[in-house]
Amino acid sequence: MNMDALDMSSVIIAFSYWARLTAHLLLLPALISLYAHKNIHHFAKISFITIAIALITLGFFQILIIPNMASMVSGGWDPHEGRLVSTWLDPNLFGAFLVIVAPLAVAISRKKRFLPYIITGSAIIALLLTTSRSSIVALITSIIALSPLVIIRLGKLNTAHIIRSISSISMLLLVLALAWIQLGSRASGLFTYDDTVALRAESLKEIWITLAVPNSFLGTGYNAYQFIAEKEGVIENFTIHSRAGADNSWLTLWVTTGIIGILLFLTPWAYILNKFLRQWLKDSNALSLIAIFSFLALFIHSQFVHSFLYSHLLISLIMVTALAYTHNKKVI
Repeated sequence: MNMDALDMSSVIIAFSYWARLTAHLLLLPALISLYAHKNIHHFAKISFITIAIALITLGFFQILIIPNMASMVSGGWDPHEGRLVSTWLDPNLFGAFLVIVAPLAVAISRKKRFLPYIITGSAIIALLLTTSRSSIVALITSIIALSPLVIIRLGKLNTAHIIRSISSISMLLLVLALAWIQLGSRASGLFTYDDTVALRAESLKEIWITLAVPNSFLGTGYNAYQFIAEKEGVIENFTIHSRAGADNSWLTLWVTTGIIGILLFLTPWAYILNKFLRQWLKDSNALSLIAIFSFLALFIHSQFVHSFLYSHLLISLIMVTALAYTHNKKVI
């Protein structure tokens, strides 16, 4: 950490967030150990889906009863008018969670006849009601990127699996059509350079030049972004809610940990994803493919929103990863 540039209170704040991130990441080996037990593995899957159903249900109630969040938030938070946010109070972050949940429900509940499609359909409808462009882009891009892996395995699947795959693809095509209709004028922003995109691009450019380049090797220290940003004039004070990072998790990591920190952070993930890729190509382990999908979707989503290190999403990704890692290793 770049301690000489910070006072002691700033160092303590930055270190506290680093400790929190460490605790989150250590959940992965802990959950892998726990999920190796058959009963715990099954309980974790059911609990994850149950919580997702509860959040989606609360989201539907919220959009019906409190569609305008202006009366619920203050202090500079976005009021999110007419957008589904559930208990998260942010449609973009909750949208990323729904992107992870939608395919996971099919894999976890695949032995049921209609339940997985009901859960997945509800998650997709909720996703559309968030009108989160970043989440929909993450969903579409991840599907396109991973479709070759699905095509490679189709020839080795039985008829039931092929029918299920074709049904899922048809559902996704319907989702794309509904997404375009639901987003309305916002849909054009997926492919055009509008004012919002221009402002975000200008902000990221300023952060890159002012903060990232001068600290490109070792960084400023994890979660010391706000202190350096204020010093360099990127932010004026600590009252704004976006003070702790850029609208891009990887640029934030670059500023705070440098290229060394990014490589150290990504190396274990690269190892795990390579393992999942080999599992999928070898025996069509659906959870392995979904774990890859979840990481890729969150990686793409975090290019537009500082979401990869958001606690709820990182823990969700870790849980999915641990479930996939222990899928064929249950011992009790």
